[in-house]
Amino acid sequence: MSIIKLDYRGGYVMPGVCCVCGAPAGKGVYYAGGSSFSGKTHISLPFPLCDEHNQAFKDIGRRRRVGCLIGIAPLVLFILFLMATASVPAENAAVSIIRGLLVVVAVLGILGGVIASVAIGAGAPKAVSVKDFKLPGLLAGHVTLWFANEQVADLFATLNADAVKERRR
Repeated sequence: MSIIKLDYRGGYVMPGVCCVCGAPAGKGVYYAGGSSFSGKTHISLPFPLCDEHNQAFKDIGRRRRVGCLIGIAPLVLFILFLMATASVPAENAAVSIIRGLLVVVAVLGILGGVIASVAIGAGAPKAVSVKDFKLPGLLAGHVTLWFANEQVADLFATLNADAVKERRR
């Protein structure tokens, strides 16, 4: 793992290798991003991916969306059931039991979807992230990047040597 602090610029020279594994870059792009403390300012840097890791990130994104849909589905079913049985008196025991069960299923489904989405994201390959940044103002700005792959960090630092302010391993 490496941390590189650079002068803030509009862009940087990106290595022609995958930011995850260092293999030759394909057409995929991984966006390392960050937000200011207030959330008003954002930064996003495009790092190349090999075809294998590009597909892995696409699969993770697809699984997260499916996990969210699975989590929302029971809630939608519950709402539809409530709408369909709105005219049924609350004293009807069977309808009340089904409503209660659907509430439990909806809550468990939402929790399951959230847990699945987080677990899927935790399995994502580690690559590069923006640890902090400061836009130029009265003082010079900076961007601090964290790299999981030392070789990619070395190559990035070499290609952007004139902007590197600090390097930690």
